[in-house]
Amino acid sequence: MTAGNPDPLRQALHEISNQLCLAVDGRVDFTIRAQAADPDIEQLVLLINFLLDSVARLLDREQANARDLDQRVAERSALLKATWDTLLDGLIVIDAHGTILEANPAARQLLAADDSLIGRNIKAFMPEPYAREHDDYLLRYLQTGEKRIIGVGREVEVRRRDGTQIPVRLAVSEICVHEQRRFVGLLRDIREQRAQERALEERRQAAEAASLAKSRFLASMSHELRTPLNAIIGYSELILEELDDGVPAENSRSDLQAIRDAGRHLLGLINDVLDMSRIEAGQTRVHREPIHPAELARAVGAVARPLVEGNGNRFALELDTQLPILATDSSKLRQCLLNLIGNAAKFTQDGVVTLRVQRVDDAVLWTVSDTGIGISPEGLNRIFDAFVQAEDDIDRRFGGTGLGLALTRQLIELLGGRIEVESRLGAGSTFHLFLPLSSTEEGEGQ
Repeated sequence: MTAGNPDPLRQALHEISNQLCLAVDGRVDFTIRAQAADPDIEQLVLLINFLLDSVARLLDREQANARDLDQRVAERSALLKATWDTLLDGLIVIDAHGTILEANPAARQLLAADDSLIGRNIKAFMPEPYAREHDDYLLRYLQTGEKRIIGVGREVEVRRRDGTQIPVRLAVSEICVHEQRRFVGLLRDIREQRAQERALEERRQAAEAASLAKSRFLASMSHELRTPLNAIIGYSELILEELDDGVPAENSRSDLQAIRDAGRHLLGLINDVLDMSRIEAGQTRVHREPIHPAELARAVGAVARPLVEGNGNRFALELDTQLPILATDSSKLRQCLLNLIGNAAKFTQDGVVTLRVQRVDDAVLWTVSDTGIGISPEGLNRIFDAFVQAEDDIDRRFGGTGLGLALTRQLIELLGGRIEVESRLGAGSTFHLFLPLSSTEEGEGQ
């Protein structure tokens, strides 16, 4: 730089200074141009241009980084907001005083509350005694650090805005924001889980009851099978002894009849078990045919009358004057009616057993009633269960396998009908069999 000519230098520096200020304010690329032809000034201009170009590039990179950072922050914020809004579990943020600061949509729905949730104290949604104890617990934690819920998940009840209480799984964590303590509660609705647990427990209890019932059935069945078998073996040995002696006794005929009756009884027991097994295996077929209800009722009455009267009872048959032809499986219907009449005769002493047949709307109603011991309300709840007697001591007092009524219900349902019962202890029982009419022709069954 020439010391003898300061005015051009001063003028050049002044011009450079102005351009530099403008360039820095505008953050734009520029090139300083000096009017002086002095080599020293030209060299200074080149140096300044280099420095300014470097600064401009640095500013551009900073702006790009800032834009990239803003985009990433926006994406992260959008992700957090979407997570917050769509989370299936409820999230609630409270301060050190228990005031609700934030709550996601799932929490509002869980507590049946809207925007009025914000600003309320969290204990408003706690049942007693937890609501009453919450302030003391929070204060104790802040003072001593003693934890009961924070950091430990547990199942609790929450009180919704409408006053109802529901079970939730609660997990609480602590965070610090701008040196302020905040507590975040995660609430998971476990009503469905509780319902599944109850259903599982009910199934377990039902399985245990079924297992116990089958065990009792096997014990009862062993007794039921031994009785006719012992009769068959005993009377057969008597007859063989008489034949060996060469002098048949006068009561050989009655002994043979006893063997026949015991054999029929044994066959009936086996048939019940086999019928139940076939139905449960889906191997039972229905063979429908037109029948006259009155004729079937009379045939059933003829078979059942000796059984009923053998226990000191009177058998009554009541028929509507006009009964339609019914398309059904007569053998299965006959089996159901004989099961019901047999039960009525067994549990009735010196009373009346009645078979009534009538038309009710679009069905034929078969009713078997008796004046026997009746059934308790508890017994009615399980009377159609397999291997179960109405009362625990029925099998000891009256015998039986507990299959008759269960088999009857399944057979009637196979025929497209239903069975109902009404009874009171000491006032007898009444069983109703409803069978829908056939879509074919109708006629009189008399």
